[in-house]
Amino acid sequence: MQNISDSILRLLGNLDKIPVDSQNIRSRWSRVTQSSSFQISIKHKDELTAKFSDLNWKFAEKYKLKWELGSYSYY
Repeated sequence: MQNISDSILRLLGNLDKIPVDSQNIRSRWSRVTQSSSFQISIKHKDELTAKFSDLNWKFAEKYKLKWELGSYSYY
């Protein structure tokens, strides 16, 4: 699971060409919803959709990821 999480973080960071670390991710994504599963959709040259389930909920919670009306949100 950690390898999958790291890969997703690298993809997220590479889209904006910024270093990937927890501080950047936390500042870029809004807080998680109370549901146990959700999606992230990133609009860029190519659309990347990552699906998170109960198995990696702790990862999603740690980085404050949130599915919001088909796009990502900042806070």
